[in-house]
Formats: sequence, structure tokens, C-alpha cells
Amino acid sequence: MTSRGMLTITMLTVLLIVPLVASAAKAEYIKTGPVIGHETHGFIVKLHDQHKIAAVEKDGQLYEFKDVWDKVDKYNEAKGICTLYTKNKAGTASGAIASGINALKEPVLLEQTEKGYRRVDADYVTFPCIRR
Repeated sequence: MTSRGMLTITMLTVLLIVPLVASAAKAEYIKTGPVIGHETHGFIVKLHDQHKIAAVEKDGQLYEFKDVWDKVDKYNEAKGICTLYTKNKAGTASGAIASGINALKEPVLLEQTEKGYRRVDADYVTFPCIRR
């Protein structure tokens, strides 16, 4: 086989394998704006409140919401919105946010008020994001 034939086979191999390797790479989701906690309450009439999440509490310490996530529960590419579920139907922590905060029984999400912080019992949170 000529060197030109080997070069053609090598180029073809690179063109076929590189896209496969690139698609197998792990995605990251990068937060690009504020985190909104969505809280639903009520039995007959369901009310939906939205709260800007300012911090996450763990072991009595306050932390900022993570900027980079390895996975999210839902990603809307058209709108650039990531969703993390904080509870399952039974009301216990689930989804990426629970594992992202070291698998707490339930993430403690806090909004800033004039008097300090207030706990938000959010069913899920959303935030603008990009996938990289």
C-alpha cells in the first residue's frame, strides 16, 4: 500500500473516531443567572410561588448555589433552562440537587429577606444555563 493510501485510511479513521469520542464526553451545565425555587402548596387550589434562592444551608453553614453541575434533571436547550428536582412525589430529596449537596435528606434552600434568610420548601429549582 502506498503512503498516500495509508494517509487516506488514517484520515478516514480520525474523521470517524473523533466525533464518537467527542460525543462520549461528559456534559457540564453552567449556571448563568439566578436560581428560582418553585414552591407549590394547597390541597384543592394549588398555589405556585417563586423564590430567588440566595444560599444553600448544610451543617449550619451557608454556601452559594453551585455554578457547574455534572448533570441536571432536565435541560431545555431552546430556552437555556436547567431544572433540578428537590423532591419526589413522597416529599423526599431526589434528583441531581440532592446528590449535588452531598445527598442531604432534603436540601435547605434559602431566600434573602430584609430580616435575613427564609427557608424555601421548593419542589424544584430552575436557572438559566448553558451546556458545555
